[in-house]
Amino acid sequence: MQLDSNHLTALEQIRLGIETSKQLMVFQTEYHGGPVQTEYILTTDAARSLAEIFSTDVAVECPYKDLVNLLNAQQVKKSVFRGTRADITVKDSLNPPIAVIEFKIRVRRFADIQGDISKISRLLTAFKPQICDRTLGIVAFQVHVPARENWITEDRVLAKAKAVESNLKAALGTYAAQHPGFMFDWHEFQGADEGAVGRQLDGHPDDPDAAWGKKGHATRYHAVLIQRIRSVPATQPSPFKKPI
Repeated sequence: MQLDSNHLTALEQIRLGIETSKQLMVFQTEYHGGPVQTEYILTTDAARSLAEIFSTDVAVECPYKDLVNLLNAQQVKKSVFRGTRADITVKDSLNPPIAVIEFKIRVRRFADIQGDISKISRLLTAFKPQICDRTLGIVAFQVHVPARENWITEDRVLAKAKAVESNLKAALGTYAAQHPGFMFDWHEFQGADEGAVGRQLDGHPDDPDAAWGKKGHATRYHAVLIQRIRSVPATQPSPFKKPI
């Protein structure tokens, strides 16, 4: 997948926005952390972060039909998008947008994000094949695995979260094989071993009166990146050139 500087900047600003949301949850849970309970928090923090770089080109809840026009689209059939809206869009004048971003929480199965992947893919199909790869589709999502009663260490809950992620990656590979006109990639918004918290111990470990408190959890953030493969239409022979 070929990402330009604008795409890389957008991904970094989304990561910073997610970090802001994560810090909010840390403060609300007495430093225990946890899942964001509404996509609106992630969307708002990511949009603010993107606006620091891209300024007024950032739009929230932008209708898909507003992203296609006579200059960037093959056929302007805005009716196919109906009321479809993007959580966040980074626009680029009359060109295809730099990025179209959707957020999802509570993701445990590929079906939880497949609808947004398909939605963005339909939009990318509308753009002219010579310029379609200028837009990066981003389905950013949260994987949250709460610990069970006997999952005390962070390693245990992290392993469970990675198992969910492994299944998601495998399903993405299958989906990509069925859609050869697109490139799909898995993107991490944190380090390989980050995002897990062990069970909280209320009191000092040497204190006999110490008791187990809040259960641990793994709350991690990823994205599926979508890019349509650029193709140049075959050149038609000139009617004024004599065949050799």
